[in-house]
Amino acid sequence: MAPRPPAWRLEDGRLEVISPYFRLALDEAAGGCLTSYRVGAEGPELLAGPANDLVAYLDSGGLWRMGHEYQGGSFREVERASASRARLTVAEREGLLEVRAESELQGRPITRWLWIDRDSPVLRLRVTG
Repeated sequence: MAPRPPAWRLEDGRLEVISPYFRLALDEAAGGCLTSYRVGAEGPELLAGPANDLVAYLDSGGLWRMGHEYQGGSFREVERASASRARLTVAEREGLLEVRAESELQGRPITRWLWIDRDSPVLRLRVTG
C-alpha cells in the first residue's frame, strides 16, 4: 500500500494539517508562518506567536566578540515575513504533504517549503531567497 500524506484542509488562506503526532496551522495573513502547533489532535497550544518566521535586521557593524558591541553600533529589526501576506500552495507528493509559502522580505522573493510525513513527528523545512 502506498504511503498517504496527513489529512489537510486549506480554506480562506488558512491551512490545517492533522497527523497522528500533531495538529498544526499555517496562515497566509501571517506571512505563511506556523500559527498553531499542538501535540496530538487536541493537545495544548505550544506556540505563543508565529513560528518559522523570517526577520530582516539592520546591522551597522561593530558587533564583535560574541555580542559585545562597539559603542554606537546598532542591530535592529527592519521587517518580518509575518507582517505581510503570503501565498500558500499545497501538494501531495510521494506520500508527503508539501507546503509552499511564497512571500517577500525587503522586496525580495522568499520561498519556504514544509514537508510533512503522516508517519513521522519530524517537520522538514527549507528556505530560499
